[in-house]
Amino acid sequence: MKQFFLTILSSLFALVLLVSAAAQAKEGARESLADTVHYAAERIDCRFEEDTTIVLLGKAEVAYQDMELNAGKITYYPGQELLCAEGLPDTSDGKLRLTETPVLRDKEGSIRALSLTYNLKSKRGTLVEARANYRDGFYTGRRVRKLGEKTLQIFRGTYTTCNLSRPHYRFWSRQMKVLINDKVIAKPVVFYVWNVPVFWLPFIVFSIRKQRHSGFLIPRYGSNDIDGRYVHNLGYYLAPSPYWDAAVRGTLREQTGWMLDSEFRYHLRGRLRGTITGSFDNRATAIAQKRAWRLGFSHLHTLSPTMTLRGRGDFCSDKNFSVRNSTNLYSRLNRTLRSYLSFHKHWTGSGNSIDLTVLHSRNLDTDETSLYLPRISFRKARAPIFKPPKGDHTLAKWYHSIYYSFSSDFSHLREERTTGEYSRVNLSTNLYASAAQKFRTWLHLRPSVSWGMRGFQSQGEKFQRQESYSFALSASTTLYGFFQPHIGSLRAVRHTVKPSVAFLCSARLDTLDGFRYDLRKLRDPRTQVRLNLGNILQVKTGRGRKQRKFNLATWGFSTSYNPRAREKFSDLTTNVRVSPVKTFEVVLNSTHSFYTPGGEFRPSAPRLKRINLTASFRLRGKTGRKTSQPESSAPEGTEEVAGYTSSRMEETTIPPSDREVPYVFGISYRYSLVKSAGLPASVVQWIKGNLSFSPTSKWRIDWWVNYNLQKWRITTQQISIYRDLHCWEARLVWMPTGYRRGYYFRMNIKALPEIKIEKKKGIVGF
Repeated sequence: MKQFFLTILSSLFALVLLVSAAAQAKEGARESLADTVHYAAERIDCRFEEDTTIVLLGKAEVAYQDMELNAGKITYYPGQELLCAEGLPDTSDGKLRLTETPVLRDKEGSIRALSLTYNLKSKRGTLVEARANYRDGFYTGRRVRKLGEKTLQIFRGTYTTCNLSRPHYRFWSRQMKVLINDKVIAKPVVFYVWNVPVFWLPFIVFSIRKQRHSGFLIPRYGSNDIDGRYVHNLGYYLAPSPYWDAAVRGTLREQTGWMLDSEFRYHLRGRLRGTITGSFDNRATAIAQKRAWRLGFSHLHTLSPTMTLRGRGDFCSDKNFSVRNSTNLYSRLNRTLRSYLSFHKHWTGSGNSIDLTVLHSRNLDTDETSLYLPRISFRKARAPIFKPPKGDHTLAKWYHSIYYSFSSDFSHLREERTTGEYSRVNLSTNLYASAAQKFRTWLHLRPSVSWGMRGFQSQGEKFQRQESYSFALSASTTLYGFFQPHIGSLRAVRHTVKPSVAFLCSARLDTLDGFRYDLRKLRDPRTQVRLNLGNILQVKTGRGRKQRKFNLATWGFSTSYNPRAREKFSDLTTNVRVSPVKTFEVVLNSTHSFYTPGGEFRPSAPRLKRINLTASFRLRGKTGRKTSQPESSAPEGTEEVAGYTSSRMEETTIPPSDREVPYVFGISYRYSLVKSAGLPASVVQWIKGNLSFSPTSKWRIDWWVNYNLQKWRITTQQISIYRDLHCWEARLVWMPTGYRRGYYFRMNIKALPEIKIEKKKGIVGF
């Protein structure tokens, strides 16, 4: 009881001292940290000697600003602004052990140690046998010095991102400096996998930032039949500002010399962004040495909310530069270089716009060039001739639905062909007006008229002008048929028929000397009637919450009639889409001719010219992973260009494994038939399938295949296996067939993807 009263008196005395210190601060004296330090414990001892000492025992807590310290025992020296913390000995089980060891927390992370000292003012401290956790990194050290909020100095310690007590990997170093959320600098370094040393380095510097930052690029190694062995991506990435960055990377090739690439990017949000790229290829073989370069740029500048300036350029000294150095299929096949500079202005109130463009193109095969200097376009947005009354739409008259639009273009073209130079000036103007009318709620009429003028002058010729006139009148309606069969879960069927007919006539008139009219110059008069019939079959099934409405099928037919043509009826086009369930769909497109190859009209037996049939089946588990890509698309890490699959799998980021067990299955069949008079029919058939599933939460398997039924062989196939290895991850991608056959294996640390084991073999892209 006596000890209890002494404790109460000492606490009251300490409180009086704190109140007195606060009063002195109000009077203008030096402010002390005591009035901002909060502490609590099961027992508090205050010693008032030359230096005041406060001892906190049992579940002690000290909080100051964003720092919090917990320990079994904390000694606080207010005069020195110093904290000393340690655990409490415990021998309850017959063995000596420490409990309530110190834990220091701040906004960056936490550190646990056997003992520590910490200065509140400088935020520096020393910890013994410490284990720190800062963001995704875990650090241990026999002695750790905290040099402010952002720096740790570790002696004889380790670093890892594995959160296990026995981590799967770690870096051990005699001396390590950690710049929190920036980088780790250590020397010397031994890398351990489990307890097995894998490699030793005299020093290492690696980034632990999550966002973009400057640093050396990670080299990549590989080989192919042309270059032999090569080292790619030797270089440095510079990101000194959030508004721009740059990269320089080189490639060393065993058999064909070296190559240097550079890239500069800038981006000022809401104002401008762009890229400048350059490449230099020093290709040396046993026969000859050849040097070539390529330069490109792109720029977008938003001058104001209604004005933009765009530009793009592509230049090279060798027409086969991309063929030799690019792994992108489109770049390898593209044989035209285009450069342009464009200015765009639009008016928000009226919707009008104007574009000014300078365009240059060069054919790499023929070396022919063309230059538009300039090309000007003006567009008048669709607007009513008579403005309708605001508010009450019932006051609108029939003439309020008359709308018009206007456009005008001017261009000056200069070309350098193999036969010589050529120039041409073009001027065109178009005026269009239409009016949508509705009669007796079921008939829709839409008359329209247009006038166009086109003037041009070629090099060495007189100015010529042509005018075109056209008139169109379309009529359409909608018919409904409703049935309620009540068969099984089927509740209702609605058939919608949308027939339409359009009458069009047009003519072109040439002028004499560009100004005088001559009705005898009326050319290309056309009269045409277009016929279209659309159908929609809708179904309602189930009851209550299980009720479902969907389009079971849509189909349509279209053709036209021209009394002046030799074959008066055009081809009959048919489009059919059937989807009885969400997972299955059939699409059919066909073209028939009403005439035999000899020109005989046979409307009762149309001749098939072309047909395309696609049937697809898709199945996805309810717990499957979400993806925005269709199941029939190319696999992850690839792109489809012109029917080919271009792989860049070594560039992709390995995605995290799902916790659930998803599956996705898709298969599609395509049949294409083209019949031409006097030629054998051309038939294309293939089956494309994909399967993706996760047998466990740690595994994921993806398979994608394309099978040619005409040649009875697999044209493209890819198998991808992914494994989540806790703090590591691994992926194997194998393409056993196709022009890009090969494999790619990679195992890397999730948090440090630069530390990896990588192996690849193949033609281009591996």
